[in-house]
Amino acid sequence: MPWAIWVPTGTRTQSAVAFYDYLEACDTNLRAADKRLLLALDEYIDRKIEEGVFDEDLLALIRESIQSHRNLTWVFAGNHDIIELIHAEWTSYLVSACTIEVSPFTLEETRRLLTEPLRYSCLWDRDDTNRPHFELGFWGEGGIEWIHAEAGGWPHLVQLLAETLERIVPDLLECAAEWTCLSGFRAQGWQPPPTDEIVR
Repeated sequence: MPWAIWVPTGTRTQSAVAFYDYLEACDTNLRAADKRLLLALDEYIDRKIEEGVFDEDLLALIRESIQSHRNLTWVFAGNHDIIELIHAEWTSYLVSACTIEVSPFTLEETRRLLTEPLRYSCLWDRDDTNRPHFELGFWGEGGIEWIHAEAGGWPHLVQLLAETLERIVPDLLECAAEWTCLSGFRAQGWQPPPTDEIVR
């Protein structure tokens, strides 16, 4: 199903009307296709209201969309409670919104995310052996426990650490001498710089 990108034009009022029309069209297309769309906003939008980039009319528009567009789901994410957002009357616009506090992962939840990141994806049958996964050994002995401890179990930090390690470790391990140097840190927190210029 093709989707167009909405680009604001004209005055704020014209842009708001155009944006609502765009959301209306999205909802209609989603309903016809029996699909849903998740729209996520960060609490940073509160600061943009303070700066005058957006005005409170945007919140009124979102409230109307929440009430009218049944195939669109709005999610507002952030570290602050809604009552701590002070640059607009958030609670009056989102009076019927549900607040969900996301707590840190347990070690088992971290392990599941890092070994079966697509466990609940609808793209594969539950028992499909082709479902992408990581073996426990990929993360090294105690690797998952280390990631969990360093991230404090916070989901976004678990993902950030894992993504960073997954991206850089293969590059680091291209050379056996590099691996020897790195693995030395398993037993000690400090060691002299490698003598090989390329490894250094």
